[in-house]
Amino acid sequence: MEANGNLPLVTKILKYEYRSATLVVIWGMSMQLEEYLDFIGSDARDPASSEAIRIKGHQIGIERVLVYYHADYKPDEIAAEFPSLAVEEVNAAIAYYLLNRPAVDLYLSRLKARNRSAYKRWASQIAQVIQSLCESPPGDPEESQE
Repeated sequence: MEANGNLPLVTKILKYEYRSATLVVIWGMSMQLEEYLDFIGSDARDPASSEAIRIKGHQIGIERVLVYYHADYKPDEIAAEFPSLAVEEVNAAIAYYLLNRPAVDLYLSRLKARNRSAYKRWASQIAQVIQSLCESPPGDPEESQE
């Protein structure tokens, strides 16, 4: 299986599901993906509805790892960008994405829309502050010191 143009990245993924847990075998190493990720606002069965998907024990969202993955970085190169992450954690994030691509892509598009909306609110507030500063007459600095 070729993943993102990098044959060595994920050569073989075997997926086993048992009681809502996903056991994945990558390069002969097994990992239960849910042990590597935190799903804020939902669970692993419905990643699209999550408010955030983070690497467990870190404040690093899966989207940050996937930016590098989509830029053709290898897992060890991604881990080098995030010194607190182990290569195993990066592999788990990528494997989860590859096994749940439609749901994670929906999560990513919702996250992008939320971020865009938050930015627009922030920019509007800043514009209002600048406008009010420009409209208020400058005070006499000596009067304000008394």
